[in-house]
Amino acid sequence: MANWKPNPGHGTIMLGQIDVDFRLMYGINDGVKKWNLAFPKLVKYLDRPYKDDFSKKILECLTSPEFDLDVKTCAFLLLLNNVLKPTKVTRKFKPSILAAQEEIILFAASNDLAAGVLTKFNEDYSNYGFQPAPKLIFIGKGIDSLEGEFQVRFQDFSYRFDSASRAIDVLVKFCAVFGLEHSRTFSTVKPGNDETDHQQNTISALAKNLEDFNKAAVAFTLELHNESTKC
Repeated sequence: MANWKPNPGHGTIMLGQIDVDFRLMYGINDGVKKWNLAFPKLVKYLDRPYKDDFSKKILECLTSPEFDLDVKTCAFLLLLNNVLKPTKVTRKFKPSILAAQEEIILFAASNDLAAGVLTKFNEDYSNYGFQPAPKLIFIGKGIDSLEGEFQVRFQDFSYRFDSASRAIDVLVKFCAVFGLEHSRTFSTVKPGNDETDHQQNTISALAKNLEDFNKAAVAFTLELHNESTKC
């Protein structure tokens, strides 16, 4: 695990064991490779007009050759909220698309500030009655100023990577292996009836059911394996 950088004094569950357990549970373990192969098709699917300026800026990061794969991966996750539009997740709380975009990835200007950013988010999250969930924290002030460090944090566990796709891979595996919930701000998206819009079905698998988001994320990982063979 050359790209794993453990944070001293934090969780000690070895990342290699998580990879092994995920492979035993689901029969796959090369999510990063499959993600990279399928990524061009996913980009084409999200390359569409957006109304708000923030999403327009994200789209530029996704499609411009000036930005690297880490920025594009980050942009993809943020734009995904325009497809998986949030619905009411509690009786009194319906997050906006912008709120979902701000929640799916937390940005910290430096590694020293990352723990504080997560603490603040968990405090706000708990106000809606939600339990803390594993989070992606990307070091940098924003999508266009990433510093090249990508973290997965949950309680006392902290994993650091030099690849955004590997961080996402570990987030999915960590939640799957330990039965933890992902973000509550994704919505249910019904698969399209048009066979030519197969990519929507792929992305829809991410959030088939809010109450069972963990299984949906695993389904999405499995679907990427199928999609990558068509790229």
